[in-house]
Parts: sequence; structure tokens; C-alpha cells
Amino acid sequence: GTIIEPSVIDGETLKAFLSGTRHGSSCDFIKTYSFAAPAYYDQPVDYVGGIAPDGLMISGVWSLLDLDGKFEMHRDNSTLEVAALSIEVEAKLTVD
Repeated sequence: GTIIEPSVIDGETLKAFLSGTRHGSSCDFIKTYSFAAPAYYDQPVDYVGGIAPDGLMISGVWSLLDLDGKFEMHRDNSTLEVAALSIEVEAKLTVD
């Protein structure tokens, strides 16, 4: 998947790619920033966490080299609205 986030250094928008696995409500993934990100974003970040029952939040711990901490990610509601609209449009196209 992909993620867009503000840089903690200068507030610029960063794009990263996610790759990992999910087993039930547990997940483990690596975030790698795009080649256009500043040099200080050149190391991948490892995340291990749990997914909320509604699927709208993931929380857990991250690690980067010798640094680590807690994280919480929330799904953007506009993404859910677009997905729901796409499903609705596909259903109408199938019926017609």
C-alpha cells in the first residue's frame, strides 16, 4: 500500500510504500519512503501492531535503526467514502 504523511522535520508531504503481513488483528509491515523523500528518510521503518475491530485504526510500536516508539495510525474517512461509492457504482453497473 501507500501512505502520505507530513515530514516531522519541515512539514513537507512525504509519500511512502508499505509492505507486510496481517494475521487476524495483528500486523507487521515495513514503510519505505519514496525516492523523492529527503536523504534523512532513507531508512525503512518497521511497524508491529494491532488493528482495531472496525479496521479504522492500527496501533503498536515502530523501530528505526536504534530508535523506537509507539504509533497510532487512523484511516482517512474520505478514503472509505470513495471506496463505498465505487462499490455502489459497480453494483449499479452490474444490475443495468
